[in-house]
Amino acid sequence: MFNFPGKERDPDFHYKNNLLKSVTFQVKFQPNQAILERKKEIGDRLKSFPIVNPVFDVKAEFKIEKDKTPIVESGHQVSGFEYKDENNQKIIHLTLNALTFTIFGPSYTNFKNSFEEISTTLLPIMDLVEVNTFSRIAIRKVNLLEANVEEKAAPVGLISQPFNKFLVDHMLSNPGGKFIDSGLSSITFSNNFYRLNLNYGLLPQNVKIKNRQIILDIDLFSIEENVDKNRIGDELKKINDEIFNIFHWAIKEEFINKIN
Repeated sequence: MFNFPGKERDPDFHYKNNLLKSVTFQVKFQPNQAILERKKEIGDRLKSFPIVNPVFDVKAEFKIEKDKTPIVESGHQVSGFEYKDENNQKIIHLTLNALTFTIFGPSYTNFKNSFEEISTTLLPIMDLVEVNTFSRIAIRKVNLLEANVEEKAAPVGLISQPFNKFLVDHMLSNPGGKFIDSGLSSITFSNNFYRLNLNYGLLPQNVKIKNRQIILDIDLFSIEENVDKNRIGDELKKINDEIFNIFHWAIKEEFINKIN
């Protein structure tokens, strides 16, 4: 897809200690009012997500009357629902035009297990509301590393520990690179229907967190129109495989060995 070196693995492979903050799967489709009209039936199929909250579409418009100062009127309209599991580790956002499934790091094992849940729990809901084609298929994985830094240590030295040389050089190539205290680099890729946003770097110091945080955010999606529902599994797997390749390219092998 984007020519990152391939990395073979077993279907059941997973890291003993992953670096994931969150994993998000998303599909988009044409606006469908059945998402609201069939709320009860959808809720019946999501019994393992008992915490339900409405999702609002906030709109603002100017109300103009002759010889009067225009007034901005805002309104809240329900555009879908949010479903959470009891541990707040998995969240489903189902709106009029999108299905988003987020799993927080501690609860994520691997793509195989996650897609089983998607195919048995979430995709049947698309059948229920008669959504058969999709316009955006995406996976985003946010990795977060924490490192304990001595007060006099140079924070910028941290990013050279997990990241490969290309990413480090790309970030530190400016004349003042060695003085960087925090910063994010962003690279965008495009190939046919596929788009990749690769963000990485050192987050600003958080007074509430003693350790410094390093982020690797991989957001990969397809914008192909009218993708048949029968292709969802293949597309998600293709995207996930490339994200796995990107992760293995971006992170040094010795660092990966530590977390595995």
